Amino acid sequence: MNNHKDYTLTIKPRSEEIISIKIPSDTLKQLEEIAQEKDMSLEALIRFYIGKNLREEISQKFAQKLMNSTLKVLSKHISSESEREQIIKEIQLEL
Repeated sequence: MNNHKDYTLTIKPRSEEIISIKIPSDTLKQLEEIAQEKDMSLEALIRFYIGKNLREEISQKFAQKLMNSTLKVLSKHISSESEREQIIKEIQLEL
């Protein structure tokens, strides 16, 4: 019996804006070399780097917000600050 289903991936175009930035010449040269090595356009490489670092920043921001919320909830239920700190340290070690 074949349970194979067909799925369609649709990518919604996002609005874009053009910006202008100054990049040191040596940095630009290095970016161009890396782009060529990866068989990418310079623009694609820069967009990739921006997207990757943006996702990391958003992830770190979310993790910090989650830890703050966790501490707030723990404070409601556990009066001992040292016990709360120990729980937070354990959570951080698991991440």
